[in-house]
Amino acid sequence: QGNSGNQGNSGKKGNGGNQGNGGNRGNGGNRGNDGNRRNYREEFESEESSETSGDTADLDDVSSLESSSEGRTTRRNVTWRRDAVFAYNGNRDLYTDLDKNDIIDPNVDHIIEIQIIDQVYFSLPKANTWDACFQQLCKIVNGTSNLSVTTKEVNMLKGIATKKFLTALLNGREISFWECCYQVGIRGRLYDRIADAMLQTLEKLCKLIEKQLNDPETAREIIRRLRKIIRKMKL
Repeated sequence: QGNSGNQGNSGKKGNGGNQGNGGNRGNGGNRGNDGNRRNYREEFESEESSETSGDTADLDDVSSLESSSEGRTTRRNVTWRRDAVFAYNGNRDLYTDLDKNDIIDPNVDHIIEIQIIDQVYFSLPKANTWDACFQQLCKIVNGTSNLSVTTKEVNMLKGIATKKFLTALLNGREISFWECCYQVGIRGRLYDRIADAMLQTLEKLCKLIEKQLNDPETAREIIRRLRKIIRKMKL
């Protein structure tokens, strides 16, 4: 996992201004001030608690999400895209910052997890798997702009953290994605890189969905619900 093992106290992140496109995080929701995030993390770590605040989430549309998409999914095999993904991402892992030649057991990962995409799409009143919108969405979310090649372990842990977040959300509990990642061992700069990649990819996906889906109303609703879930992740 490269530098992920040397992260120590996540409060020692250095200057929050050096995180690439951090200035463009507005649409990502609640990243807020780096100092506030650091204080929140330190407080959470000192309590060593995996419990949430117990507050009921304002689910609104998200409350219609199903705990299962009944076998339906937008997921497609993306392993064959590995070389193209490396080229798109400058031959580096967006999460660990490892060079392609240093990644052990490389996996192709969906930056915005398919779990999230499926929950958004299959909560739509007229969701189905046969119309053009569904096929177009599958193409977008399985495209290179939503992919990163990372280690098998990071891929697995990120997926588990996402499942933890969605499970809490579906049960009406407020929890941040950072808390879910902390519980599975994704911390420090590794978490920051994952969060930054997700926020930047969100904007790319929203633009593609708006441009390429042939039903503008469905496109707008997918974008609205997707942004809402990402805001609730408090990246």
